[in-house]
Amino acid sequence: MPRRKAPLKRSPMAPRDNLLRRKPAKQSIPKRVRIEVATRSLGFCEARVPGVCTGNGEHLHHVVLRSRGGRHLASNLLHVCNADHRWIHHHPAEATRLGLMAARETT
Repeated sequence: MPRRKAPLKRSPMAPRDNLLRRKPAKQSIPKRVRIEVATRSLGFCEARVPGVCTGNGEHLHHVVLRSRGGRHLASNLLHVCNADHRWIHHHPAEATRLGLMAARETT
């Protein structure tokens, strides 16, 4: 392999102000909505995916994902177990068929 005749040129560093910019704060689900969903589910998983579900509600899952315009409303949230939550996100087509996910908010 031939040797380089000149040293490698380094690209200029990014301005420091770009490195210090922060992402906007992630909005959390309001406490009253969390309580409403937990009361509705009685602490049990609302997805109940056969062969996957462990039974206890552990996570709040958005039916219409936040990235698709879903909001923090009790009508858009399901109390699901960890195993079902993982399954829903790994099998979106099947989850949509079961009504555990939706493409967008229906009005």
